[in-house]
Amino acid sequence: MNRFRIALAVLSLGCGGAPSNDASPTAPRPAEGNAPFESPARWASFPDAVGAPTSTLVLGDGRCLVLTDDGQRWLVTPKDKAKPCAGRATASGSPSLESLLFVEKVPNGYRFVGEGGVVYESRDPIGPFERAARAPSYLLRLAAGGSTVVGVDRAGKTFHFEDGTWKPSQAPARVQGLDVAVDPSGKAAWLGAPETVLISSDGGRTFVPPASPPGAIGAWEVMRREDGKLGVLGLGGAFVLEGDKFVSAPVPRGTNENASAEIDPVRGPKESLVRSGVAALSGKTYYEIIDGEGDQGRFALLRAELGTAPETIPIAGHESCDALKIAADGNVVALACMSPGGSQRDLSLGLDVSIDRGKSYSRIAELSAQTFGDVHLAVAKSGDKGDLSVLVTGACRPDAEKKPEPQKPAKKDERPKAGRDRADRTPGACSPKAPVMVRRESGKVEIAEGAAAQVEQGSARSPALSPDGRVAYVLARTRRDGRRSLFVSRDGGRTYAQRKLEMIHGSGWDDADDSEAGAVESGMLSIPERAELTVDESGILGLLCDSANGPIWATLDSDGRVQSSGRPAEGSLQLGGFGSRVLAIGFGADDTLRAWESLDGGSSFAEIAVTQAVLRFANRGESSVACSAGGCVLGDELVRVGWEGQAEAPFEVTEESFSSPDVSLSAPLTCRLTPKTDWTRMGGRSEDGSAGPRMPRLRDVARGKTAWSALSIDASGKVDVFSAPMPERGTDGGRGGSAQSSAITTKPLLGAPQGKGTAMFVGPQAEGYVAMRAPVPKTKGGTVDTTAPIDRVDLAWHNQFLGVTARRTVRLDENWSPAMLNGEALRPVLVSITGSGVTVRANGKRATYFDAQSAATSFDYPVWPEVFADRRDATRGDVAMLGGSPVGVAFVDRAPLAQLFALARPRGQGRGFDLEARTIAPGYADLEWIYSGDRSGVAALSIGAGPERAEAWMISDRGLDTEPIPLARLGHAADRVTFCTTEKRRTTPRSVSAHFTRAAALIGTAGRRAVLITDATSGGGGSLGAPVMEPIWLLTDGAVMHGSPADPCIAAWRASGVRGGAVAVIAGDLEHAWLIKEAFDTEPASTKPSTKREPARPPRPTRVLLARPMSCKVDASMAVPHEVATRAGSRMPDDSP
Repeated sequence: MNRFRIALAVLSLGCGGAPSNDASPTAPRPAEGNAPFESPARWASFPDAVGAPTSTLVLGDGRCLVLTDDGQRWLVTPKDKAKPCAGRATASGSPSLESLLFVEKVPNGYRFVGEGGVVYESRDPIGPFERAARAPSYLLRLAAGGSTVVGVDRAGKTFHFEDGTWKPSQAPARVQGLDVAVDPSGKAAWLGAPETVLISSDGGRTFVPPASPPGAIGAWEVMRREDGKLGVLGLGGAFVLEGDKFVSAPVPRGTNENASAEIDPVRGPKESLVRSGVAALSGKTYYEIIDGEGDQGRFALLRAELGTAPETIPIAGHESCDALKIAADGNVVALACMSPGGSQRDLSLGLDVSIDRGKSYSRIAELSAQTFGDVHLAVAKSGDKGDLSVLVTGACRPDAEKKPEPQKPAKKDERPKAGRDRADRTPGACSPKAPVMVRRESGKVEIAEGAAAQVEQGSARSPALSPDGRVAYVLARTRRDGRRSLFVSRDGGRTYAQRKLEMIHGSGWDDADDSEAGAVESGMLSIPERAELTVDESGILGLLCDSANGPIWATLDSDGRVQSSGRPAEGSLQLGGFGSRVLAIGFGADDTLRAWESLDGGSSFAEIAVTQAVLRFANRGESSVACSAGGCVLGDELVRVGWEGQAEAPFEVTEESFSSPDVSLSAPLTCRLTPKTDWTRMGGRSEDGSAGPRMPRLRDVARGKTAWSALSIDASGKVDVFSAPMPERGTDGGRGGSAQSSAITTKPLLGAPQGKGTAMFVGPQAEGYVAMRAPVPKTKGGTVDTTAPIDRVDLAWHNQFLGVTARRTVRLDENWSPAMLNGEALRPVLVSITGSGVTVRANGKRATYFDAQSAATSFDYPVWPEVFADRRDATRGDVAMLGGSPVGVAFVDRAPLAQLFALARPRGQGRGFDLEARTIAPGYADLEWIYSGDRSGVAALSIGAGPERAEAWMISDRGLDTEPIPLARLGHAADRVTFCTTEKRRTTPRSVSAHFTRAAALIGTAGRRAVLITDATSGGGGSLGAPVMEPIWLLTDGAVMHGSPADPCIAAWRASGVRGGAVAVIAGDLEHAWLIKEAFDTEPASTKPSTKREPARPPRPTRVLLARPMSCKVDASMAVPHEVATRAGSRMPDDSP
C-alpha cells in the first residue's frame, strides 16, 4: 500500500524554524477569560461520514469508544444507558491511515490494532497517538476478541499480540495459515492449507486440533457467527464450535465481525460555508445558519467553540426571510435577511444585529440587493454600549431605485463592461460596486453607500473592518483590467482607494540563502479568487497572495500597505492565516507531509506536528483555509484549535519493509539456426479467429513426446496441428536411439466440413487440443430447431501426454439450444479432454464421455452452486477419471481466502452427488492441472512473503490424494543445467516453473537466462539471395521441470523476444531448439471481378508464424547488453500466461 509519510514535526517557536530537540508534547492550555486562543494548539476532526463499526469499548464513565473501518475513533455519549454505543459522537483528531479493528485498555491508556497489524497507543480514548509499531510482516487476516489478537501474514505465518508486541504463534510448519477468527471470550479458530482447522484457548500462543474436527469439507473461512460462536464454512457444509468440538450447523446467514454502534457525528465548522457567508468565525467561536427544526422557526443558529460540540439557538422573527447570511465579532452577530423586494428588480435586504451572541436581534437598516451570491458581511463592535459597524457588499441604499446612476462614456483604454456590469440594467435598479457601510453609534444609525469608480460592478467580496469599525476594506476586481485588488476606505465607507500590493525587498527571510524557510521574493503580488481578507485584533491585515514563485502570505498595515510577506521553503503549500498569524501545510520533495505556523506574518516559521487527519485533508487536495484569532478551519472536516505550538506529540509509523527481489541473470545461452534447414510456414488462423496460429505458451511445451505445438485453422475450416518432437535421453544423459530429428511436422486434427450450415468449436487444453463440429438444424424461419437432437457431431482430440489422437462422429443425448451458438462458433458448456477420451456437456445437466474407440458414457454433471453449501459458483468446471468413470470436478476460487478443488460423484438416476472438497492453497495461489506419467492432478503455486511454494495433489481411483507432492522449480536448480532423462519425464510430476504469475507478478529470476539467436551463416552473408537474419535477444519465461526439489531437471525452456514477435523453445537438450517468429505474408488478391458496387479486394498482409530448428550452448563468457540485462525483472511482451 502506497502511503505518504508524516514528518517528525517539531514544537518550537524560535526564529528561523530550526527544529527543537525537545519533541515531547505540551498539554493544551484552554483559552481562559479574554484569552484569544488556546495554546498550544491541537487538531480536531469532524467528519460527516461514519465508517462501519469494527470494535467497541464501554468506558468507566458510561461513554463508549467506537472504532470504524475508515481508521476513525469515536467517543459516544449515549442517549440511553442501555445502549452505551448509540448517541452523539466526537471524532478523534488523530485517526489512523488503516482500518482500526481492535481496542483494549492498558495501564497507561489505550492500545489500538489496525489493519495489517499496526499497533497504536494513546493516553486518551480519542487523543493523539503517541507510539506506533508495525507487525513483523503485513497481516492479511486479523481477528480480535476479549484480550486475544491474532493475525496471519502473506506467507501463512501466524502471530499473536502479547505484552505490547507481536510474537510468533505455534502452528504446524507445513501448513499455511489462511484465516483466523476470535470470539468475545478470546478463544480463536484457525484455518490453514492443506485443509486444517485448529483452535486456541491461550490468546493465540498455540493452536491445537479440536476434540472433534469438522473433517474435509473444503473449508475456506472461519468466522464469528451472529450468535458470537466460532464457526467454519466450507463447500461441503458449515460447523460451529461447541466447547472444543465442531458440530454440524446450518450455513450461517451472516457473521458478527462488525461491532454494533449507532453514531450521530458532532457537526463541526466548515470552511466552504464560511467562504459562502452562511457561517462565520470570530475568535474562538464558530457560527452557522442552519434550518430550524420543530418550534425553532425557519432558521436556527448553530454556535460552537472551536473543537467542541455545538449548541443550537432559534432565530426568531425571520420566517419571512428566504435566506440569511452572517458575520460576527465577539458577542456581536450580524444577519442579512434576504427576501423578495417591493420591486421585481431587486431583493429586500434587512440588516439585523445581536449583541448577545445570537440570542436576540434588532433591525438596524433596510437595504436592497441584486443577487444573493453577491452579499457578504463584516461586522465590528465599538466598545460595550452597542456601537457597531456593518460592511455589506452587493447591496444598495433602499432609495437607489429612485436615483439611477448616470451613464458615463467609457474611457479610451477602459475594458468593455462584462459579467455583472450589464448594459441592460433597468434604470434605478440596485447596481452595487463599493460596499455599503451601516454604522450605529449612540443609538443613531448612519448608512453610507461607498463610491469607487475603479470597482467592477458586483465584484466586491471579502469585506473587512478595522477593530474599531472605522476603516473599511474590500477585495474587488478593477474595471480597467479585471484583476482582483484591495480597496480601502478611511472616511466611514464613503469613498474607496485602490492599493497595489508590492513586496518590500528584504522582508521576511534573508534572500542570500533560499534553502531556509521563508525565502524572499520581490515584485507585485496578485490576489487569487480563493483569498479572503483578514484583520486581527491589533489591526494588522493578512492576505493570501500569489507571487512569481507560488502562494505567499502578506501582512499589511491599517492603510493597506505591505509590511511583510513570506512562506516556508516547501512546495505544494496550502496557506491560511489571520492577520499576522499564518498556518502552512505542504508535501516536501520526498512526499513527506509537514506543517508550520508563523506568528510574525510569515517572517519566520516554526514546524508543528501533524496527524493523519491533516494528511487526509492534504491528500484531498483541498486548498481552502479559514482562520480567526482562535484557530483555523481547514476544509469541511478539520480544525486547528488555537495557536502557538502543537499539543500533539510527533511520531512516525515505520514503513513496511519489502526486500528487493534478486533480478540477476544466470549464464546466458547462445543459439545458432541449423544450417541447410528451411523455415516452416504456419498460416491460417488461431482458435480465437485472429490471423496466424498462437505462439506456443510455456505451459504448452514439453508435453509427453511433443516439444512444442501450434494449432492452425485454414480458410476451408480444416484444423491442423504443427509440432516438433522431444528428443529421447537415456539415464546416462545420452540420446536414446540413433538419429533424432528436429523436423516440424503437420498433422490434421479435423478435416474440412463436408457441407454448409455447420458450427465449430476449437480449443486448447492442458493436454493438447480438441475440436468439435456439427451441422446446425434450422426451422423454416431460419432459427435453431430446438426439437432436433445434437447429431452427426465430428469430435477430434489430441492428448500429447498420452500420445493419443482420435476422431469420432458422435450423437449427444441433448437437443439443440440457441445458447450453444455464437454466429458460426459452437459454444458448448463444457468440452474437455479426459484421460484418453473427451467429455462433452452441451447445455444441460448431463455430460457424455467418449473414449478413443467407440464407447460413450453419459453421466450426471453438477450445477455447482446447487452442490456447494455456500451456494456460490465454481471458477471452472472440468472432468476427471476416477476408477475408470468420468466425474465432474471444479477449481473453486474463494479469494482472498482460499483456492479449493472439488469433485462430485453422481449417485445416479438424478439422486444428487457425493461431494468431496479440499482446501488446497491460499486465495492468491494459481491452480492448474498437472500430469505425472498417465496420472493427472492439481498443482498449486503460492507466492507469499517468502519463496514460492509449489505442490501437487494427484488424483487416484479413491479421489484426491491427502498428501501433496513438492514440485521441482527453477529455484531448486539454480544455475545448474541438468536436462531430464526420458524416464524421469515419464515417472515424475511435470511442473511449469514460470518467472511470472498469470497476473504478471514477479515470482523470481532464479535460473532466468538471456538467449542470443544468430543466423546459421557467419560473417558477411549467406547463400545467394538469402538474407541474413539480424541477431535476436530473448529472455527465458521459465521452464518445464521434472524430478523433485532435491533432484530437479529441466525438460524445456521457453523464451520470449525482448522486442516481441519471437519465441524460442529449447527442449530435451541444448541441441534441440527452435525459433518461432512472426512474419507477414501478402494475402492473394480477390479473384472476384471488380464492379462499381464492389471493387476487387487488393492484396493485404496477413500474419503467419515461421519456425526453424537451432542448437544452443551455455556461454558464461558472453556479455549481455545493458538493455537486456536491465529487463531481468520484467515480463516480455510474448510471455502469455
